[in-house]
Amino acid sequence: MLPTIILTVVAALCSAPANLTNAKPLPEAVMQKGPNAGEAIAAEYARLKAKGTREALELFIERHPGDPLAEKARQEIERLYGKDRAPR
Repeated sequence: MLPTIILTVVAALCSAPANLTNAKPLPEAVMQKGPNAGEAIAAEYARLKAKGTREALELFIERHPGDPLAEKARQEIERLYGKDRAPR
């Protein structure tokens, strides 16, 4: 009796990953940004800008290329290092 139960449990566990690979992706609406996403991005910008390095500003641009603060970071790089050196 016990070997049958063990075999049943093992068979069930072995088939579980196969079922998970057929899972459909969640709809895009489910993966929206939370209400504080803008605040978190603004705080990250302030923290990286305060470092005072080009690398920190470039990191922000790389992480948030479409955010309006990325344009501010580009302008700051332009101001500090010249127009030719600002990433686009």
